[in-house]
Amino acid sequence: MLLAAQHEDWENLLYIDPGIIQKSVRFLLQNQMANGGFAELGDVPLDAKLSSQGRSSSVPLTALVSLVLHNSLPVLQGATHSRAVTARAKAAK
Repeated sequence: MLLAAQHEDWENLLYIDPGIIQKSVRFLLQNQMANGGFAELGDVPLDAKLSSQGRSSSVPLTALVSLVLHNSLPVLQGATHSRAVTARAKAAK
């Protein structure tokens, strides 16, 4: 959501400090599982169909976070940028 605001149509109407994006990505990186995926930690599932069948999967959230990491790379700096590249590759395996 934060990254969508960077689109050129919005840049004159809405400013999001790159530091906020940097902090958000750091939060995501801290929550990556050892297998590279991202698990849902709450009562509201990303994929309601799986949940209604009594199953769960980290695949939908991992795909979403991978896209967020990819789209945030131009804004990220330093170690956070490097860690995001590595985390995205790890999530794709």
